[in-house]
Amino acid sequence: AYLMKGETVTVSGGVAAGPLGCQAMVNGEVEITLETSRGAIRGELLPANETDPDTCAANHATANDKVVVRVTAPVVDGRFSVSLAVPTSMPKVGYYLKGYASDGAIDAVGSLYVVPVP
Repeated sequence: AYLMKGETVTVSGGVAAGPLGCQAMVNGEVEITLETSRGAIRGELLPANETDPDTCAANHATANDKVVVRVTAPVVDGRFSVSLAVPTSMPKVGYYLKGYASDGAIDAVGSLYVVPVP
């Protein structure tokens, strides 16, 4: 799938019953994120200094921050729809559009690999 940089896209869907008799979610909340691939680093790492715990902690936080955009929306009658603003500047790396829905008792996840285009 492709995302146009600088565009606002609508992400919508449903939280259906799963396999093995899992119940469908009726009402809850969904969190949609646009994330870089695991191997990509979004920020600048500090020069390596294995003896400084603050530098190590800062680099760890930078390397593990994969979320570019995060939005939430309600799940109503098993459906959701949310607008997501795609940034205008995105490095050429792989991205994933991810969704996590929960009502406190039932949860569901989904993801889609996406490529940003100019």
